[in-house]
Amino acid sequence: MILSSHINVASAAAASAIQVFESKSSLTVFIVALASHYLLDVIPHWEYRLFSVDGFKDKENDYSKIRMIFDIKNLLKDFLKVSFDFFAGLALAWFLTGIFWPDFSLLFLALAAGASVLPDVLQGFYIVSKGTLKKIFLPLYISHLFFHSEFRLKKYPRLGFLFQTFIVGLIVALLSYYA
Repeated sequence: MILSSHINVASAAAASAIQVFESKSSLTVFIVALASHYLLDVIPHWEYRLFSVDGFKDKENDYSKIRMIFDIKNLLKDFLKVSFDFFAGLALAWFLTGIFWPDFSLLFLALAAGASVLPDVLQGFYIVSKGTLKKIFLPLYISHLFFHSEFRLKKYPRLGFLFQTFIVGLIVALLSYYA
C-alpha cells in the first residue's frame, strides 16, 4: 500500500483504540499503528514504482539482487513522490482525526504516522545498506514481505488506487462509527 493509506488507517485505528480503551499511552498508539501496517499489507493492493530501486523479489527469492540505483534524477523523482505521499497522508489523517477524534493529539498523530510507515523505512534501510548492516536488516525485510499479499494490483494502477481508497475509507468509516 502507499504511505498515505498506511498513515490514515493507522491514525484512525490508534485514535479509536485510545478512545475505546480510554488510554492515553504512546505505546498503545505505536503498537496499533505498527500492527495496522502489516494487516493492511495482507489486503491485495497497488504500490507505485520507485525508479531508484532494482531487483525486487525474483523467482528464487534471492534478496541479494535488490539494489539501489544512485541516479540523481531518479532519486529526486522518488524522493518527491514519497514525500508527497507521506505529507498528503499526514494532512488527510490530521483532517480526519480532527473531525472524528478531536481529542487525538498532534503528537499521537505524528507517532502513529511514523509507526505506520516504519516497516517500509526499515525495508529501505535493507536496500541501501551493505555488508553487515544488510545482514541485520534481512530478517526484517523478509518478515515484511511475509505479510504482503501475493496478489498485487501493480498492472492496474487506477483500479489499484481506487480499491485502496475504498478499503481505507471503509476502515476509517467503520472505526469512526464503532469508536
